[in-house]
Amino acid sequence: MLERAWKLVSDIPIAAIAVTIGALGTEYCGDSFWAVLVLSFAAIFFDTATKWVAITKRYYVDTTGCQINEVRGVQVLCGIFLGEGWEPDYLNSRYFSRIIEKICTYTAVISICHAAGKWIPVLDFMGLHFTPATVFPASASIAVFLVELSSISENLKEMGQTGIANKLASIVSMVVNKITPKS
Repeated sequence: MLERAWKLVSDIPIAAIAVTIGALGTEYCGDSFWAVLVLSFAAIFFDTATKWVAITKRYYVDTTGCQINEVRGVQVLCGIFLGEGWEPDYLNSRYFSRIIEKICTYTAVISICHAAGKWIPVLDFMGLHFTPATVFPASASIAVFLVELSSISENLKEMGQTGIANKLASIVSMVVNKITPKS
């Protein structure tokens, strides 16, 4: 199963994708593009890592009958890297394709918003100054990070870390409440 997953990942021409994103990102999207893109990739990595830990913990709970808080970190690492948790109902290669989907989607959204922000002029509408160079990239960044932080919060709950998950969920809801208008 790991060989098949590695083949799926290794068939992607990563160097070509990186060079293309690099050239287009700097030319059309501006300097802050890279910071947002790298942070979004870090959020994807952390979300994936917490999901794999949660799934591996669930595997050990289901197979050994222990409580979720009794699963040790060494067991989780062995379950992920030595293949114990790679079962059809637990860890499997479909999570690799999900990572690639997120990377492609977030890269496209962030690129479009940064490019639009760079190329659309400042708009003055009824005395309000609308600066696309700030608004579009910020909107994309907030959307990406809220989605990823919500997912990380759910993964932490599955891992049995409800205290941290509740704090993270309260931060996400506070930001959403600040952004969305109250009815």
